[in-house]
Amino acid sequence: TIAAAAAAARRTPPTKVPDDEERTYLTARFVRARVVSKSHGAGSEAEALTEAQREYEYIVSYCSHNNVVGFEAEAQLCKEMAELLPTKIE
Repeated sequence: TIAAAAAAARRTPPTKVPDDEERTYLTARFVRARVVSKSHGAGSEAEALTEAQREYEYIVSYCSHNNVVGFEAEAQLCKEMAELLPTKIE
């Protein structure tokens, strides 16, 4: 349906944001990942950690594909978190 397609489009993160907004955008995604991992909401802890892992993986992918400068420390932390979270999910 059109509504389902629109919802899917909203969930699909951009492949590139304007350079002057990049750091703010990535910081927001980073904070979102941390918040999601700590608040389980209506779902289970495993669901929350899986969502956080997806956020961390997205940030790592975005930084590597777009050669983001000035976010290296955060990207490294995201990489480490993405690697560690599966052990907490199991």
